Amino acid sequence: MAILGAVAHGLDTWSEIKRYVEVKVGSISDVRFNELLRNLVRYGYLAKINDKYIIPDPMVKYTVLNYLGH
Repeated sequence: MAILGAVAHGLDTWSEIKRYVEVKVGSISDVRFNELLRNLVRYGYLAKINDKYIIPDPMVKYTVLNYLGH
C-alpha cells in the first residue's frame, strides 16, 4: 500500500518511491522492493513507462488517495 501511496502522490521514479516507502514502513531491501514493484505492475495496479511508474486506473488512484490513508 505504501508503494501505491507514493505513486498516487506523484512520486514516479524508483528512488523516490523507495524513499517514501522507507519513511512510511521502515527499511526494505532493494530485492524485496523490486519484487513488490514487479508484482504491482504484473497485477495492473502500476504501469512502468520510460522508467517512471504510474497508476493507470484513475479509480485505483482515487481510492488510494481518499480511502487508504497514504
